[in-house]
Amino acid sequence: MKLIAIIAMTLDHIGVFFVVPPVYFLFRVIGRVAFPIICFLIAEGFVRTKSVRKYILRLSVLAVVSEPIVDKCFYGTFFYSQSQSVLILFVIALFALYISKKVDDKYDESNFVRILLRTLIILLTSVIIYVCKTEYGILGFFMIISSYYFRKKLPVLIAALLACNFFFLDPIQAFGGVAVIPIILYKGKQGRKMGLWMYFYYPIHIIALYIVMVSISTMNSSYIISEKQMTDITAESTEKWGGGHSV
Repeated sequence: MKLIAIIAMTLDHIGVFFVVPPVYFLFRVIGRVAFPIICFLIAEGFVRTKSVRKYILRLSVLAVVSEPIVDKCFYGTFFYSQSQSVLILFVIALFALYISKKVDDKYDESNFVRILLRTLIILLTSVIIYVCKTEYGILGFFMIISSYYFRKKLPVLIAALLACNFFFLDPIQAFGGVAVIPIILYKGKQGRKMGLWMYFYYPIHIIALYIVMVSISTMNSSYIISEKQMTDITAESTEKWGGGHSV
C-alpha cells in the first residue's frame, strides 16, 4: 500500500505543478487515493511501532524540515500562514492518539471518564487543527482516528473513510473513496521496509518537481504556468477543511 500511496501522491503533485488539461484533472483524481491510504498507514504505524515517541519525533522532524519547502514550492513563500503542511496534521493527530491511548490504558472501555476524556481529546485536537489551518483539516484528522479506533471493525472503518471523503468541500476528494479497495485487501502483514528514504521522499520529490517546473516555464511559458500563476491556483484550491494537493 505504501507504493500505491507514493505513486498516487507523485502523480497528484505532477498535476499540481504542470497544469496541462486533461492530464491535470486525471492526475489530481488519481492523487486523491493517496491521502486515505496514508492516514490508514499512519494509524497502523502507531499501533505497530516499537517506540511511539520515536515515531512521533521522526514525523515531527520531517514536518519542520518540509514546511518551508512546501510553502515555497506551492505558495511562493517560505512561510504561508493560510495553510500548513499535511505533515503538521499527522503530527498533531499522533499526539492525540498517544494521549488517548494513555487514557484507554488507564480506564475500562465502559468507564464514563474514559469516554469523556476521549471525546474531549478529539474535540480539542479538532480545534487545534482548525486554528493551524492544516491541509485536509478536521476531516483528515477523522480519517486518521477512524483508521485507529475502527481498525478491527472493517465495515465501520470503510463507512467512515467513505463518509469523510464525500463530505469534503473539494468535490474531487470524493475520488479518494477508491482508497478503500487496497485497505479492504490489506491482510495486516507489514510489507517491505522502505527505510528512511520513505521520509525524505516527500520533500525531495517536491523540490525536484518545483525545479523542473520553474526551468521549463522559463523556456516555454505557453505550456507550463508561472510560479505566480501556480501559487494563485494552488492557494485558491485550498479549502477551509483542507483539500489542496495530496500528501
